[in-house]
Amino acid sequence: MEYRDGQWGLTLKLKQDILLNNIYGVDIDRQAVEVTQLSLFLKMLEDETLNSTQVRQGALFSKVLPDLSKNIICGNSLIGTDILTGQLFSFEEEKKLNPMDYETAFPSIMRSGGFDAIVGNPPYVRIQALKETSPASVMHFSKKYISGRSGNYDLYVIFIERGLSLISQNGKMGYIIPNKFFNTDYGENIRSVITKDKYLSKIIDFGHSQIFRDATTYTCLLFLAKEENYEFEYCKITDNENIFDCKFSKLESNNFGSAKWSFASDIDSQIISKLKLDAYLLIELPASISRGSSTGNDKIFVLEKRGEKFFNDLGEEVLIEKGILKKPIYATDFTRYFFKQSSKYYLIFPYVLTDTEAKLMTEKDLQKQFPLAYSYLVNKKSLLKERKQFAEWYGYSAPRSLKLHNEANLVIPLLADHGIFSALPENKSEYTLMASGGFSITLKASSDQNYILGLLNSKLLFWYLTKLSNVFRGGWITCTKQYFSQLPIKKINNKNNGVQESIISLVTQILEAKKQLATSQTEGDKTFLENKCTSLDRQIDSLVYKLYDLTEEEIKIVENQN
Repeated sequence: MEYRDGQWGLTLKLKQDILLNNIYGVDIDRQAVEVTQLSLFLKMLEDETLNSTQVRQGALFSKVLPDLSKNIICGNSLIGTDILTGQLFSFEEEKKLNPMDYETAFPSIMRSGGFDAIVGNPPYVRIQALKETSPASVMHFSKKYISGRSGNYDLYVIFIERGLSLISQNGKMGYIIPNKFFNTDYGENIRSVITKDKYLSKIIDFGHSQIFRDATTYTCLLFLAKEENYEFEYCKITDNENIFDCKFSKLESNNFGSAKWSFASDIDSQIISKLKLDAYLLIELPASISRGSSTGNDKIFVLEKRGEKFFNDLGEEVLIEKGILKKPIYATDFTRYFFKQSSKYYLIFPYVLTDTEAKLMTEKDLQKQFPLAYSYLVNKKSLLKERKQFAEWYGYSAPRSLKLHNEANLVIPLLADHGIFSALPENKSEYTLMASGGFSITLKASSDQNYILGLLNSKLLFWYLTKLSNVFRGGWITCTKQYFSQLPIKKINNKNNGVQESIISLVTQILEAKKQLATSQTEGDKTFLENKCTSLDRQIDSLVYKLYDLTEEEIKIVENQN
């Protein structure tokens, strides 16, 4: 230490020693390595004054700046040279992989048990993208890492597992990463790795607050420690809250495993327990929840009706038989308790629905039964063959659950900021749900769809959905099957049968009021019907709170968070 300008500070020699003996880094990008080395040099030289003689004599490089080539390494953090065993790579392929062994790059550290601390912001890369650019890496991850054995994961989960393998027995690590792994299916393996030996130390969850200026990401700070932690700290940042004002709660590590993580407060947990009491999961009713279909080229398959003529998105008039057309359902075609599909769009539907399945028509039958449609599609054959996937050139890229959509009761969007779920009309066989339209729910015959719809659109079940799902900026959440299927539907018995009947009655009334509102002509009628819908909504919410036996305090929690 030295005393300078009225305060104590580190000597230049001590700064050099700290750099050489304490700070290490790895990046696969050589430019990033060079920038990091330069940044460390500049940090070391802060508050230092070098005279012109030192600089002229080359002292700046020969004595002042240490050699960081053994500290900041260019290499692949995730892939060692074992990937080369039994495989032949070209020079360019091996150069791109850039495998690196930590035991070779940092021998003394690895011999002593590993790093004391690892910090980082690992890349957020979906594995589907990596399959395109480096399939060998993906294959290697599936063999070497537990977290690389599950479907469509994100690369950052591999970095978490790799970091844990590199820290010492008393080591710690901290990453800023997406918080999606808390609840996604692909996060199950890394959740297991983290919790098996109780590595959780602290989590700061930014929720839907945005950290990075130029990218929309939903992140958290994840702190792990190699020693066993029987409890860990958790806090969630609310909008515009300063991270230093965040109030931490202590959670027991034994309550967390490979299952989806829930950080609910005591009062939230109490409400969730009531929701699950004497209830079926939606998927257990039974119910089928199915994603909409994708044609792979809507510019060809979707037609716009203008008068009595049809046009594709390329601006061409299309002569076609009406018998091969259905109406596509998009997310804009329905909202809360109301379904109104646009009448001007039609979908070419080259499928036959039987009692058991949806089958793509044979090319011969298509040509025979719908010669105009066949002629049009043949004319677009080269464009249709450019799609990434299809069973037959004239079929859809992803004809998901066409039979189920034809029988479905309810539709749910991909994203929602409140209950905006709707029943399908009686002539639902005229429609087909598209991928951007979300999901359909097909209920068993004995389930009353208006009862289910009332529960799904209630504040209470949407509140619970926010606990299960990913929350995005503005309070929007994903309504995918893995989350929506877990909503608890209260079982009906003699005690609550009257409440169910009242909910069904009110939902029936609100469905009718919504239809009237859509066709009302005067402002007075609109205001009256809007007020009626609001009143019916409140009554349904009150009955749902009663059905799940919530107290006044619990109702306030749900209302405030909504």
